[in-house]
Amino acid sequence: MAPRLDLLDQLSAPQVEAVLALRDTVAGRDGSSPLSDHVVVGLQDRISARQHVLAWVEDELAGYASVEPTGSAELVAGSDVVIDPMLEELSRLAGPELSLWARGEASVLASELPGRGFEATRVLLQMRRSLELPLPDPVWPAEVVIRTFVVGRDEAAWVAVNNLAFADHPDQSGWTVDDLVARQRETWFDPAGFFLAERDGELVGFHWTKIHPNRGGADRPIGEVYVIGVAPVMQGHRLGAALTVHGLAYLAGRGLPDVMLYVDESNTGAVALYEKIGFTRWDADRCFKRSTFD
Repeated sequence: MAPRLDLLDQLSAPQVEAVLALRDTVAGRDGSSPLSDHVVVGLQDRISARQHVLAWVEDELAGYASVEPTGSAELVAGSDVVIDPMLEELSRLAGPELSLWARGEASVLASELPGRGFEATRVLLQMRRSLELPLPDPVWPAEVVIRTFVVGRDEAAWVAVNNLAFADHPDQSGWTVDDLVARQRETWFDPAGFFLAERDGELVGFHWTKIHPNRGGADRPIGEVYVIGVAPVMQGHRLGAALTVHGLAYLAGRGLPDVMLYVDESNTGAVALYEKIGFTRWDADRCFKRSTFD
């Protein structure tokens, strides 16, 4: 039976619940979540221009896709029968600008897209490190002090530094205070693990950590280096390395056995830094674009 597709600008609360349940089912099958944090946070967004595609098979949700105005899309395929119809719909919506993420090397999309005219154009590595191994001591640049994020006070300053640090980054640039506040509403948000580096009272870097309750394998919790950013004025002073170690020590102090992070494979400097601290490659997400477009 061919699936029925619904194209929506907004999702209802029951539809969001159905999408999250499908995400969890596919994550259990493929070993990784098919949706990024950005998409999950935005499922009930009433402001953005993203579009949602729902694929139904006999009144059961079997597929979901989120499409940004830029053409970036993420797809959850609970059944093989939804892949081709949903790819056709996504191609219609985004045209030649369509870029589609396959989350995890064992995901169905990672194996299916290359045979459907897509090729990988970007690789996002997931790296991991045991927190039961010794950590180096952080070496701070002169006059830098560390404190934790204060909700209701630090939002604007953090957004400004984040957008400077990631000015050319396709995912992390262009944040707004509303984007940050949306993360603060998530159950995982904890300002005790959100570290700010200041020099002369000015924010110059940060390390935002995250804890996943059941993602480390065998239902073990795992920490995450969620975002590390350094203001341009402090780049080259090894502030990023010190912030990394500081956050890892915090996660280790929480009793977590392991920590993960994501980094672009093309960012060889960052990959080398993380390898020096003890991280190794664990998995990879791939961004696909059509190699041919009819």
